[in-house]
Amino acid sequence: MLQGVKIAGISLLALGIVVSSSINAQAEDVSDFATERIENEIASLNQKYESEVTISISDTEMSEEYAEMISGMDDEQLHQYLESFYTDAIDLYDTPIAIPEESMPSMAPVSRAASAGTWTEYTTVSKECSVSSAIPSIGICWIKIPYTASMKKMEGTGSWYIDSVSVGTSYQTGIAVASWSHTSSNVEKAQYETYANVYVTGVLSYSIPKTPLSVQSSETFVYLLSSTEIME
Repeated sequence: MLQGVKIAGISLLALGIVVSSSINAQAEDVSDFATERIENEIASLNQKYESEVTISISDTEMSEEYAEMISGMDDEQLHQYLESFYTDAIDLYDTPIAIPEESMPSMAPVSRAASAGTWTEYTTVSKECSVSSAIPSIGICWIKIPYTASMKKMEGTGSWYIDSVSVGTSYQTGIAVASWSHTSSNVEKAQYETYANVYVTGVLSYSIPKTPLSVQSSETFVYLLSSTEIME
């Protein structure tokens, strides 16, 4: 059995346990204090920047060194430090809507209908299209968009037209800093029903290195889908 050496009636072993417990309690107090300060500040900043980005904190990722750094900042320093993450993220995400290079240079107009005629054949095609998400996901990556298109063929011309398109859950492939989570989709049939503007919206999220913080941003990608591509 381990015996503690006694000095003036106090066991050194017991003293070591007390000192260790006191240090741990102090570290937890510093961590809790830092977490609370960050939570209060990002709550305000999230309201300010909610239309562009939000930031969240994971207290389980809070290191002792990081907590001490935060605790050593005054209110203005903390505000400027945290706000810089919002402005950096907005600069990163402030890019044009993504359209694949092989597609037309701009989205086709909506509201035109196919020429009057008789439909001679109908078919359903299930495929995937993809658009680069390298910016803003930061990497070599793509958003994959599964879809099912109902197609109709016109008598005489033999041309296929888009009747409707339904979109499944999009997902990201490749290597990226940010992860993608699908939230919604929308489809607009375009000029003469030979094109469809396929939109997917989701949340991109990435962790800020060496911090317990992560950034979230709602992003929309669009793919210009053609009847020719569908029927290839």
